[in-house]
Amino acid sequence: MQPLRQLSGRTGMQLRRSIAQACRSQQFSRPLTNGPVRRELLQRVSSPASTARPAIIRQLNHVRRQSTNTEPPPKSPAASPVQRSRLLRFLYRGFTFLGIFVVVSGVLVVAFFAFDATTYKEESDSVDIVVSELALNPRRGGPKNLPIAEHLIDDDDSPEKKAQKHKPKLVILGTGWGSVALLKQLNPDDYHVTVVSPSNYFLFTPMLPSATVGTLELRSLVEPVRRIISRVKGHFLKATAEDVDFSNKLVEVSATAPDGTKQNFYLPYDKLVIGVGSMTNPHGVKGLEYCNFLKDITDARLIRNQIVRNLEAASIPSTSDEERRRLLSFVVCGGGPTGVEFAAELFDMLNEDLCNYYPRILRNEISVHVIQSRGHILNTYDETLSKYAEARFAKDSVDILTNSRVKEVQKDKILFTQKDENGNTVTKEIPMGFCLWSTGVAQTEFSKKLAEKLGENQTNRHALETDTHLRLVGAPLGDVYAIGDCSTVQNNVSDHIVSFLRTVAWEKGKDPEKMVIGYGDWRGVAKRVKQRFPQAAEHLKRLDKLFEQYDKDKSGTLDFSELQELLKQIDGKMTSLPATAQRANQQGIYLGRKFNKLAQAAPGMELNRLDYGDIDDAVYKAFSYTNMGSLAYVGNAAIFDFGGLNFAGGLVAVYLWRAVYFSQSVSLRTRILLAMDWTKRALFGRGKTMIMLDYKTKSLTINRSHELLEQTFRQRQAHIIDYASSRSSAKDGASEAWTLPKLHHSELAITRQYCDKGRPSSLTQFWIERLISTSDHIACSSVVLSNLSEPSTHLSPPLKRLEGKTVVVTGASSGIGKSTAIEFARTSPKNLKLIVTARRLEVLEQLKEEIKKEVGDGVKVLPVKLDVSNPEEVRNFVGNLPEEFKDINVLVNNAGLVKGVAKAPSIAEADIDVMFKTNVTGLINMTQAILPIFQARGESGAGDIINVGSIAGREPYPGGSIYCATKAAVRSFTDALRKELIATRIRVIEVDPGQVETEFSVVRFYGDKAAADKVYEGCEPLTPDDIAEVVVFAAGRRENVVLADSLIFPNHQAAATVMHRKS
Repeated sequence: MQPLRQLSGRTGMQLRRSIAQACRSQQFSRPLTNGPVRRELLQRVSSPASTARPAIIRQLNHVRRQSTNTEPPPKSPAASPVQRSRLLRFLYRGFTFLGIFVVVSGVLVVAFFAFDATTYKEESDSVDIVVSELALNPRRGGPKNLPIAEHLIDDDDSPEKKAQKHKPKLVILGTGWGSVALLKQLNPDDYHVTVVSPSNYFLFTPMLPSATVGTLELRSLVEPVRRIISRVKGHFLKATAEDVDFSNKLVEVSATAPDGTKQNFYLPYDKLVIGVGSMTNPHGVKGLEYCNFLKDITDARLIRNQIVRNLEAASIPSTSDEERRRLLSFVVCGGGPTGVEFAAELFDMLNEDLCNYYPRILRNEISVHVIQSRGHILNTYDETLSKYAEARFAKDSVDILTNSRVKEVQKDKILFTQKDENGNTVTKEIPMGFCLWSTGVAQTEFSKKLAEKLGENQTNRHALETDTHLRLVGAPLGDVYAIGDCSTVQNNVSDHIVSFLRTVAWEKGKDPEKMVIGYGDWRGVAKRVKQRFPQAAEHLKRLDKLFEQYDKDKSGTLDFSELQELLKQIDGKMTSLPATAQRANQQGIYLGRKFNKLAQAAPGMELNRLDYGDIDDAVYKAFSYTNMGSLAYVGNAAIFDFGGLNFAGGLVAVYLWRAVYFSQSVSLRTRILLAMDWTKRALFGRGKTMIMLDYKTKSLTINRSHELLEQTFRQRQAHIIDYASSRSSAKDGASEAWTLPKLHHSELAITRQYCDKGRPSSLTQFWIERLISTSDHIACSSVVLSNLSEPSTHLSPPLKRLEGKTVVVTGASSGIGKSTAIEFARTSPKNLKLIVTARRLEVLEQLKEEIKKEVGDGVKVLPVKLDVSNPEEVRNFVGNLPEEFKDINVLVNNAGLVKGVAKAPSIAEADIDVMFKTNVTGLINMTQAILPIFQARGESGAGDIINVGSIAGREPYPGGSIYCATKAAVRSFTDALRKELIATRIRVIEVDPGQVETEFSVVRFYGDKAAADKVYEGCEPLTPDDIAEVVVFAAGRRENVVLADSLIFPNHQAAATVMHRKS
């Protein structure tokens, strides 16, 4: 009998398969089917597969019955399998998986460290590179003769950048949504791209409210703009756009130099994209200095610190109940998406995290208010969603005040108007510890300047107007574009009626303004309207009904007036595009695609010499905005408005809201950080929100001071900044504290409190000085720069410009002249030459000793007896100076006087003569004596002429006719001289003081001290030091900065004869 295993081919395979199926069909036990019985059967069966199957089944059944009726013989322990319990099997498998996890994790950790090791570089990447001479020393030109940055220092950094060097220059102003979308869409090799912005990061603005309370970290919302620009091999300049010269295609930008000074230069362009954004709209409300804003990262950080400051102050035992409730009253002015989301985030933080860190009584006394001028918050959303948001806030005890308008913001409360049940307007107030002002947008100063320059072409007061191709209206066609919040697309369909009819009129040989069109022609006109104004397509769906509606005479045609009325109706229905990130993003994508098309078409157009006409329209379609919907967070809930599909919900909607913004985030890095922040909030809460950093290190103090002052200057609003910082000197451990209680463009009060010795950081002082320099009128009695010029080894860079110079001060024996000499010495105590002149030499000698005693031997003082009213003495002045004092850099024409209060015709001739000789002739003679020294210096001359005038030169008053005439003459001479020297580097400056207490009045009243003192009764006049600080400040500016005209008043003075005196 042939064994089954020896059968080969198809027969053996079928037999083995039959035995296996038979075993399974008879439900034999595993040991039986796989054991010796089955092996024996396989050995004995030899019949073919077709006849063997029944025999096999019979034999197996027989074996099964035997195994059922008889017990199997006992097996030896070695032969029987080990039966494990379920627990042991579970542990075995658990340890197996754990081991696999540990091994895989270890491999991943090792792989990460291996990757991390590759990110470090031990060898330097520095190599010799070629830099254009024009990049290092740009030529000067343009209307203001500024450097022109035709080549940048990184133009030759790589072969790719070298290839772009001579491509069309595309300059982008701003790093907002529109600019970043444009950069992401551009083809890398088509343009030489330069981005200019004061911020070197892109900010994800929709989630900025979350950063104010610590739900998200600030770094999770920003992306370095240089990383984005690197895709197109572009360039970035951290600077601010100041102006545009459209005719020469130059953008004037200003940057802050390392020494804190402002440097202006030109940037040439072939195409310019303006995306400078907007600023918060003040709506003419008083008291915004007490408000916070929410436009950038700096604002978010200030808000976070203000919230913590209020909570800490409310926790102090000595705080009264009334004051505690005020501190814990948070008011949001504006019910738009930003205000609503901030109110929601703030309430969530106070509700979820406050009790973990602060006394529970604070939670019971906290109140959040939202003031909205419209009937609902989120008025741009569907009304159902607005009501849902209001109901949600009502549930959370957030006070919503609709139909309310803020009247005034005061330090501790907000006044607003609201209509009562009878329709009468009543004024109400809310105690306020914190106020966020979020009430729409307004134009930036740069946008306003461009709008004024373009004149009647720009009629919108809120934004720059563009056509449907996003080209700036009024600028050369195809050169300048505007996107984002700073712009709006014109909806003036009716203004282009002639161009729409031109083709039809040409075909019919008629005048467009005299022809009539039928329905067929109307369809063609409507098609051209849709192409030119895509936003009008929504209102041109039923052409037949529109034609019938405006065919008033039922003639079956539309004449010019009927068509014009139809298009005007469409104009009225078209709304301005919303100032949202969504719109800016779509505009940036549109411009990127258009520029790519223009670059592709450029070779063909150049070959055919097509460089005129509407090339944009020929190459690419007009911009069409598509509303992708709106969403908002309303406190552990979210609402969605997707073009008619509206819904709202709780946490599920919140997760969807997060998912939408997560997907829209600009990079993988920010997405990972967002996910980490949301995870940290879930695990640890917003604990970091409760931390207010103390900026104690030197570098942090500098950055913080600069940050606060720059924000104040930029917003051009008064700010109450409760700011205290301490600085540790690396050299001697000295520290200082600053308090900035009030900053304003026309009044700057700075109190400096010393803990020991020290000086302000250069950046901080730079912004203080910039605030002063941009003021038209400075109330100098409120400018307390105590010890600002104190001798120190830490001199600020702007004031170092005075070192090594020679300064002449006339009339230095007393008053303003004496204080000016001392102030120069204090400012530059190491290396300065001072020439002080007056008629009283002995007083000048005393001044010399006084300066030496205060600042040491670093300042060389030369007293010179000089009567400026004597022309002979003035002519011999320079020639009689020692050689080391002849190279004069600064002339301060301070000498002057007034005699009597007589009125014509009773004015003494001697008084007239001495006043004109001293105040006018003497000043002119001194200027003519020193001016040749300035003109001989360098190629275009250099030097400062500072004339001390008076408010009397601007506003003559009774009893001072001659004195007023002399100061008016000084003013005219100064203005004319400045114009005569405009081609040189010689600065001509006038400083006009108001009421200053000096010996001036004593001389006026011929030595009558009692009469002189009555002039200052009931008021606090300026001191000579106040004027001296302004004079030295003007002399210490960068060479290109001219403080041409300064008018300084004490707080109680508004004009030459308008003063407030205490009774």
